[in-house]
Amino acid sequence: MIIKRTKRIIFFSLGVFLLFFISGMTPPEGLTQASMKTMGVILCTIMFWVGSVFPFIVGCLFMYCALILSGAAPYSVVSTGIAGSVVCFMFGAMGICAALNKTGAMKRIAFSIMRLFPPTFTGMSMGIFLTFTMINFLIPSTAAKVTIYLPLAKTISDAMGFGPNTRGRYGIWMAAFAGMYVTSPGFYTGNLICPFMMSFQPADVVAAVTNLKWALYAFPWMVLVTLGMIIGIRFLYKPEVNTTELSRDFIRTQLEQMGGIKKREAISLGVLFACVILWAIEDRTGFDSHVIAVAGLTFLLMTGTLSVADFRESESWTTLLSSGTILTLGTVLSSVGINDYVAKLISPIIVSLSSNTFIFMAALVILIYLMHLVLASSYAGVALLLSIFLPLRASLNIDMWLLGFVMLTASGSWLMMYQNSLAVFGFATFGGAKEMRYSQLSKGCLWYWGVNVVAVLLCIPYWRLLGLIR
Repeated sequence: MIIKRTKRIIFFSLGVFLLFFISGMTPPEGLTQASMKTMGVILCTIMFWVGSVFPFIVGCLFMYCALILSGAAPYSVVSTGIAGSVVCFMFGAMGICAALNKTGAMKRIAFSIMRLFPPTFTGMSMGIFLTFTMINFLIPSTAAKVTIYLPLAKTISDAMGFGPNTRGRYGIWMAAFAGMYVTSPGFYTGNLICPFMMSFQPADVVAAVTNLKWALYAFPWMVLVTLGMIIGIRFLYKPEVNTTELSRDFIRTQLEQMGGIKKREAISLGVLFACVILWAIEDRTGFDSHVIAVAGLTFLLMTGTLSVADFRESESWTTLLSSGTILTLGTVLSSVGINDYVAKLISPIIVSLSSNTFIFMAALVILIYLMHLVLASSYAGVALLLSIFLPLRASLNIDMWLLGFVMLTASGSWLMMYQNSLAVFGFATFGGAKEMRYSQLSKGCLWYWGVNVVAVLLCIPYWRLLGLIR
């Protein structure tokens, strides 16, 4: 406790020092005093995040207010993220997830798919991983998926007789968490960070990459990562004696207990599939994804399938606020000239590395792994890097969407507990430190890191064939 308090004091002091020191510096040629104030605010906020001085959302709000109050950027610029389409998409998607959770609709789908797999550890871990990977396409909120399905995975683990600190228990946890987390970038609607990443893309990239094209571009990566993780789960966590089987009646009993499909469950499923179809053909209908998501939520509220009280309680307002405030980074950095200034400094290095796509991609993935050890937020890391790369677009031989996608694949990390609140929730769901050792879950993260690097490199010829690499 004393060490944590000392750490917070040190990073708070360092952040405040950087804020005033950099803000007061004479700007170098190419920058203005507003640029220096912006850098001071951002570096101060990063110190607050790295040192866990305040919760992540508090740091985001501090940055938002400090940029305006210091005069670094006008309100009209700083507020673009909060009022943007990405926050609207998250707003609607989270509400749809709340309805699916309340009515039990997605639990029914999950059990229905899982009963197709053998009841052994290998069969059930594979079934859980593949089922949750498929559900990624239907539920954008990773937090909602973890909240709904990790308790379900624990129930299955208990039913299979995997006690505390057993390899089988770790394997079921990893199958569930990895299935709904590491493969989520494979779909635009698989994770809320995907539309967040797209908000930093140029207008022509946003217009060109539809939901179907996203899935097409990501398909080989999805296949390779899925195979790699299934092999890894078996290799790392297969029980020493593979005699434990899930009762064949277990899943059937769970479905029977749910009874027939009720009216509200049917409505929530109908809204979900209607949204999925409209998201898939948005380039033909002209309806933007965020409008479809909000319309789906509105219909659920109007029909009483989801009450206003349920929506208010389930909505992750901190996620919406933090995402909205971070979204301002790209606009602010561009408006004060920092993007162009940094681009000129690092352009020779980036361009020379990009001449060899394999080296460049490997270096990019490893850089994000290392960044994530310091800057726990995936959103902040993606925002900072894309803001830097965007001015270099003309000099690179790699499509901006592909750069963003590779960043997403590398931003998923749970090596340390402070990096991933969802992994910590899942850890607690399975009994926490009393029944599991987090170090065993970290092994799965290291395995994914290796699998992802290999998958990205193997996909380069495919992406070059599609014209994403020139």
